[in-house]
Amino acid sequence: MASLRLAPPRLLDRYILREMVAPMSLGVLVFTFILLIDQIPRLLAILVARSADLYTIVRVFLNLLPSILAVTIPMALLLGVLLAFGRLASDSEIVALRAVGVSPLRLLGPVFAFSLAAGLLTFYINAVALPAANQAHRELVYSLIVSKARTVLMLYVSDIAAESGLWKNVFIHDNQDPREPKVMLAREGRLVIDKEKRFVRVELGEGTVHTFQVADPKEYSEARFKSRSFDLPFDEFFPKLPLSKGDREMTLPELTAEMKKRQDAGRPQKEWARFAVEWHKKFAIPSACLVFGFLGLGLSLGSKKEARSAAFALSI
Repeated sequence: MASLRLAPPRLLDRYILREMVAPMSLGVLVFTFILLIDQIPRLLAILVARSADLYTIVRVFLNLLPSILAVTIPMALLLGVLLAFGRLASDSEIVALRAVGVSPLRLLGPVFAFSLAAGLLTFYINAVALPAANQAHRELVYSLIVSKARTVLMLYVSDIAAESGLWKNVFIHDNQDPREPKVMLAREGRLVIDKEKRFVRVELGEGTVHTFQVADPKEYSEARFKSRSFDLPFDEFFPKLPLSKGDREMTLPELTAEMKKRQDAGRPQKEWARFAVEWHKKFAIPSACLVFGFLGLGLSLGSKKEARSAAFALSI
């Protein structure tokens, strides 16, 4: 008899869970798409300008998903609960459940389980997936901006002296100004590097500069020089270290360690408060799933008309 009495509640739980899963899944897709659209113009400007391939484009948008899902899952949960119980209320199924002795408090069970599962998923995204995705996104976009810069200088040397490092028979094609490309031929040259002053310089001796006009190919000039020098981008020779992590790229242990380090060093509160805010956000956003679950249940049971349209408006 005990098993017979336990069967109907389990069936009711599965029924309610099925009612919530479909609208929540739809809500995740819709809300994620809406928030993703806001990022598309800015990212496409970088991707198109740097001629990124399809694989890179997919990676960029996949790295954005955790930050969006961390927000859309609680929103979609509220939508799912509102639509599920709104439909049950509009079809008088809630009235039928009360008529057979099912208390409204009995409905808290599946809602709590559903909200807890959504909260745990959101917590995993916030605590684990989101920091890793944010860091990967920053590094990928940075590499697109820096490493895919257009090649504007080509340099060829026929020989380099072993002792002095002096170049022999230097050929340089300079396309820094696409409207007026230059070709430099020099008998000798050398590379001067100063890490403290952060410059890399090419010094040439005894050569000629040939200048062309792209707009008018007939325009051509040649100039001789005894010495000539120009600087090269320092960061292309000495790339920066990997991007340091900000508060949004840190996991819970890293945030805790960073706060403790700054507090132990006697830093003012404003220097470590942002890490504390991010630490609490990783718990606050998942906790919203439980709040939204119970809130949606209360709102749905209290509204009897136009449940579907009202649910969508209330969830937004």
